[in-house]
Amino acid sequence: MGPIGPFELIIILAIILLLFGGSKLPELGEAVGKTVKNFKKGMEDGASDDKAEAGSAKADASATKAEASTAKAASNEKEEATTDSKDA
Repeated sequence: MGPIGPFELIIILAIILLLFGGSKLPELGEAVGKTVKNFKKGMEDGASDDKAEAGSAKADASATKAEASTAKAASNEKEEATTDSKDA
């Protein structure tokens, strides 16, 4: 069974015309168009969300490293202050 040819497409369109009628076809076409548009927009939003999540994870890792460095520096300052007070 090969690809759908022009004769098969004509038969399919004739069946759709019989089922929905001539007045409903523009509404049906508009609904299908909106559905496709929303689907594409959703796919693009999903891709941008994935990129944003990856960037957010990198930013979180950087922030965690910065917090660890700050905590370590504060700890070192406390030790130096304790050592200075013992020497005095």
